Amino acid sequence: SARRLRAGTFLHDCDTTRGASGSAVIRCDDGNGLNCRIVGLHVAAPRGASEVSMARAQYTDDYGNIAVTPRQFITHVQELLAGQPAVLAMDPFADL
Repeated sequence: SARRLRAGTFLHDCDTTRGASGSAVIRCDDGNGLNCRIVGLHVAAPRGASEVSMARAQYTDDYGNIAVTPRQFITHVQELLAGQPAVLAMDPFADL
């Protein structure tokens, strides 16, 4: 499941591990996996002070993995290509 965090980002409950940043977050609208689309790119997972992913039985609005929408990603790439400074060093958990 996915919940909006703020414009251009959302929380998701896909399983992730270290090094998963940049992975596609895929949504399938049917039960057979034929009607699927990329809805985001995974960018962060809460770890607390640990080096490993935190295991949870359920994800909530207080705890979830973070992804950016494809539109947000493309906007940043276009800004970089146009020579604008990158503003990608945000703290995705600042609003939580």
